[in-house]
Amino acid sequence: MQNQIFKDIMQLEIGITNKLLKYIHSKIDVIDILDEYNLDLTYIQDERNSLSLNIWLAVDYVGKDGKSFIEKFLRDESTSLSDLEKEILTEKSKSYVSLFEIMGFDGGRVHLKDILNDEEYWVLEPNINKVIETGEFLFTRVGRVLDRTIFMGDINYVPSIVKDLFLEELLIDYNNLRKFEKNLTMLDYLKKYSLNLYKIYNESLMNFMDNDDIHSYVFDELDEFEFYLLNKHNGMAVKKHLTNLSNIFEYALADNNMTLSDIDRLSLRDFFFDAIKDGLISTQEEFNSYISSLKLYLQYLSLLDSKYRQSYSELLDISKDRFLYMYKLDIGNNFNIDKDLASLVNLSLNDTAMDLLEDFDKFILYILDGKVELTSARKLLKRKDLQNLNHLLDNGILVKKKAPSQRDYPLINFFFHSSLCLGAVKIDKGRLEVTNKGKGLLRLEEGKKYSLLLNYLWSRDFIDEIIVNSDPYIVGILRDRFTEMLSGLKLDKEYKLNKLMPNLDNPFYDYWSYLMDFGLLEYSQTTTESISLTSLGKRVFHYLSQTTNKTLPSNIIKLEDFKREKYKVEG
Repeated sequence: MQNQIFKDIMQLEIGITNKLLKYIHSKIDVIDILDEYNLDLTYIQDERNSLSLNIWLAVDYVGKDGKSFIEKFLRDESTSLSDLEKEILTEKSKSYVSLFEIMGFDGGRVHLKDILNDEEYWVLEPNINKVIETGEFLFTRVGRVLDRTIFMGDINYVPSIVKDLFLEELLIDYNNLRKFEKNLTMLDYLKKYSLNLYKIYNESLMNFMDNDDIHSYVFDELDEFEFYLLNKHNGMAVKKHLTNLSNIFEYALADNNMTLSDIDRLSLRDFFFDAIKDGLISTQEEFNSYISSLKLYLQYLSLLDSKYRQSYSELLDISKDRFLYMYKLDIGNNFNIDKDLASLVNLSLNDTAMDLLEDFDKFILYILDGKVELTSARKLLKRKDLQNLNHLLDNGILVKKKAPSQRDYPLINFFFHSSLCLGAVKIDKGRLEVTNKGKGLLRLEEGKKYSLLLNYLWSRDFIDEIIVNSDPYIVGILRDRFTEMLSGLKLDKEYKLNKLMPNLDNPFYDYWSYLMDFGLLEYSQTTTESISLTSLGKRVFHYLSQTTNKTLPSNIIKLEDFKREKYKVEG
């Protein structure tokens, strides 16, 4: 039944698409349109990928008159189109291309997750389960036809070792465009700049193929191991083991020009500690999965060469000590997100709070995009990078000093220290680098990301950074009183700063600007400086005051206990 429904829908969709394309090619010369774009379009102009080009032209391309070809077709050919064809075209115009993860299959449908928009779909496609498996990735377009979601156009496979590069370059492109289009959402980007995505996809594949020598050798290694596994395990288990080994190669071996057969030169103990610290392994299930995959692979290699037995023995010792690694996972790896706070703010974030999150993403992507060298003495950002970042951020400020330092850019200073504390960046040989964990942070939903930054703002780590030579006990008391005072503010009422905090020497006086950047307070200046509470601020300050009452005076945020224990273990 599903097969017949699928055939009927595809026949309708293909029929009206062919009519649309015939109309388009009667109106324009495709080469003239492509000449408008200063891009290398070799991939999309390739005859094998002509469908991608045609779908882009039909759905996403917008002419100088501000209209798409679907809009023009519906206008010009309205009398010759049936109501059903008009409905299909209208739905087709809403389709978009994105990166999807295969979540599962059921009765002729495939369960997809759009990892760029955090949306899930059940797509009607009875045959795709024969060529792809759960956990793999597709770069493709989805849309609705007759109340069914289907694939539209090419279905492009994204190898797991290409996916991270593709996603990284896509996010860089998206955030570069947001410098000029501040209100550009991810969905808008996928529609308006879909041609960029095809280019990035092609370049990611080409970059992978440029390293063909070592990668092709690794593919041969994996093929041989796959043949060995297929005699012992089912297809899904085999796929998982191959994916784990590919990840190990990319994470720990490729940069050192090593292949999987060089795994005996790798300290497996260091690998697991580093993989947990950097976020490659983030759950106990993932840890156990990597242990299983390496056991099988080292058993296989030991049959070929006895030199791998020592590595296998090391892995058995790690497996026996797995609770040590589990403990590291519990306290040191994931972001320890305050789920209550994240849930509280998730649907309440205002425009100012969203600007803050976008600026934080821009900070991380700036670090990711280039080699950022730090000052030799204090290991802080250099003036050139401070100025570049300040120009890049929506919340950039005017600094009149001739020789400004990092502390003269409060928000950049906050991003610098918070990203270090969260493990999103690290200092390596005098340079600031983004970790795997930092790349994961970019993909967190807004509420979770906001809660992490707010937790850091209220933490002793940041207080110690902005309040130099502070007494921990006194600052703890002042922080609690500051929180109580903020939680007592009322909505729709202005408060004069000099009355709320008459003593300018109060250590928390510098917090006002951060609270406004976080969208918790609004600033106004008529005759005197005044602030007012936002709806988001009301929720957050009430939550913080409640948390204060449940903890010791020096601890407002629940994550403090985790951090303190983490430092004891690592120290």
